[in-house]
Amino acid sequence: MKKIAVLCLCAALVGCASTGPAKKSFTVSPTGIVSIIADKELGWYGEEKKKSAGLLGDLIVAKVEAKAGENPAALLPVFEDTLRKTLAAHDIQVADSAAVIGSSAYLSAKEDGMLKASGMIAPAGYRFVSERNAALSQSVAKGANLASGMYINVKFDKNMHTGVQKNGTAVACITMNVIMVNADGKIVSQKSFYGSSSATFTIIAGMYKTEDLMARYPEAIADACEKFAKSL
Repeated sequence: MKKIAVLCLCAALVGCASTGPAKKSFTVSPTGIVSIIADKELGWYGEEKKKSAGLLGDLIVAKVEAKAGENPAALLPVFEDTLRKTLAAHDIQVADSAAVIGSSAYLSAKEDGMLKASGMIAPAGYRFVSERNAALSQSVAKGANLASGMYINVKFDKNMHTGVQKNGTAVACITMNVIMVNADGKIVSQKSFYGSSSATFTIIAGMYKTEDLMARYPEAIADACEKFAKSL
């Protein structure tokens, strides 16, 4: 009986080893950026946005938390440009934005009400469209001859590197959530990628130079985009 049990265990182990990781079952290139949205504030990584009762309360909190010079909207063009260049470096063809967001199908598409009312921001020309709109994805893919489309949600944050209680050094960081759809508008992949700057900036009692933070985002963006490109 012991001999049979050992043989069964060996067979099971061999079976598990032969399974291996699941292979990508969809074609990526050529791809197109259908949506990019981002939080309008630079927060702290891992911390939920503070809320208070009522719309007025939320507006007051946002006003208090906002720091002069912190501008996520200015980071979005940097993000898009870096993403395109990084994917191209990995031999992944990305359609020109005019072929996607300039198409009649895109311009006439109904925007997602919840996304539009969420208070998030988007780069110039991009609309608040959802990956759930399969008809839009299909139309865009057909018009631009795409194999896939990308819907991206970006969060720009700060993260402590050394020290405690926001005293020490911190880094700029970014979390990019990417949903990919195929030419039929079906969601085929949904992943999250974290990137951070290697260069730090000093923070004392939660205070820091905003220009130091903003200057470190390009490296954080490049880090996340590289991880995403390598995953395809």
